[in-house]
Amino acid sequence: MIKYYIEQQIDNLIYVQTPKVLLYGLEYKEMMPQAKLLYITLLDKLKLSMIKDWKDDEGRYFVIMSIDYGAEMLGFSHSTFRRCKSELKKFNLVEEKRMGLNKPNRIYLGRLSHTNNDLYNMRIKECSI
Repeated sequence: MIKYYIEQQIDNLIYVQTPKVLLYGLEYKEMMPQAKLLYITLLDKLKLSMIKDWKDDEGRYFVIMSIDYGAEMLGFSHSTFRRCKSELKKFNLVEEKRMGLNKPNRIYLGRLSHTNNDLYNMRIKECSI
């Protein structure tokens, strides 16, 4: 039986933001959907890193997410999680820095690229809905 949302539950909804260019941008059309989901998740975790002031000496914020944690959270196998990270590296959206033995890697997120054409296409899609 479905549980419907009513006015009293409106504050219980928690959202994750998704950059439109990741969904509609030409540069990311060929990216695996699971890799897009991982990027969105990492962006969400980046907000927490900013709140906790987790940044390196150069002022770059990073995320810490183990393979075990990330795979379990997203419902991926370990190999799928690794493939997704590799895919994000291929698109210059993730860079990892090893911190040493028994220390978790730092994951740095790259910013999404877009063209004026991407922005135009996003506006057209919004208008056609």
